Amino acid sequence: MIWGAIKNPGIDIDLTRTNSNIVFLRTVALDSAGNYKCQVSTDAPTYSCVQAVKEMNVIILPIEGPQITGGESTYELGDNITLNCTSAESKPAANLQWFINDQSKSTVLLRVAVIAYCC
Repeated sequence: MIWGAIKNPGIDIDLTRTNSNIVFLRTVALDSAGNYKCQVSTDAPTYSCVQAVKEMNVIILPIEGPQITGGESTYELGDNITLNCTSAESKPAANLQWFINDQSKSTVLLRVAVIAYCC
């Protein structure tokens, strides 16, 4: 195996823990995502080759809970209220859902903007 020759962004192979059966990646990054292939081949006289491919996704969990901004503590009857719920960066983008007095509110009733984290 020539693991030392692999130089891709996001791929940091620990050569001390890697062998012909195992590849050990250090510090997985977003660039580490992709298709990983294992190939088995035979020598002469048949020279056959088979392979398996496994897709690896890298996720980023929000590092903290959502934040609600805007709004006041007291309103008068008939007032309009604008609140903003924001989540920390995540991949895939976090799903935000509003609850009012512990009752889930349909997004049909709310104006929602979803911004996906992109790298």
